[in-house]
Amino acid sequence: MTDHAYEIGQQVSVPRGLDVVQGTVDGVYGDERNRQVILHVETEGGDSETITVPASVLDAARRDEAEHQPGAWLSAYQYEQALEVALADIFRSIDSKFSQTSPGPRDSGFDIAFFTPERMVVFEAKHRSRETLDAGGKYLDQLAACVHEIQARVTRSISGILVTNAKIPHGLAKRAAIARDRGESLWIARWAPDEGLDELADIVRKAVSFQR
Repeated sequence: MTDHAYEIGQQVSVPRGLDVVQGTVDGVYGDERNRQVILHVETEGGDSETITVPASVLDAARRDEAEHQPGAWLSAYQYEQALEVALADIFRSIDSKFSQTSPGPRDSGFDIAFFTPERMVVFEAKHRSRETLDAGGKYLDQLAACVHEIQARVTRSISGILVTNAKIPHGLAKRAAIARDRGESLWIARWAPDEGLDELADIVRKAVSFQR
């Protein structure tokens, strides 16, 4: 979900691989939970190109500047990319017929989805520079709302997993467990790229095999 209205002509910082370049907003589309920003950027050779970036990436850059923590927003972007690669490895070991996708225009509240023949698993990545994830539960609530919305219009079973590099407050873990007791496949996983895949893979497998 974006927290800023981007305007045509606005100058923004844009991640390009491991670098950061300046871009100019050329258009905006999508609702506030899945807003995409069309940007005009200059390439190294002096040419220009048009790219589309999730507004959430630009939001993170703005928050980082406000908090005077240079580089944190780029770390969040890299975290999401690393998570996508890790999840592909996990799903490959679960079911060779898996597929994956990014959110479409009608979807909101998640960063990436993976499919097996029987289930769709949506993931929301939250990279934090703070040691502990926010205890208020808003990210879990947003993911739950996303799962309910998708489940209402598809026949495939849906699971939602919130993945973070921060410590997970006990209260949030308990809320997810209570949701599962109600028959909702809602999970929280702590994962960092340098910590291996075992714990994340265990939760993914539980989400894939979850029965109401």
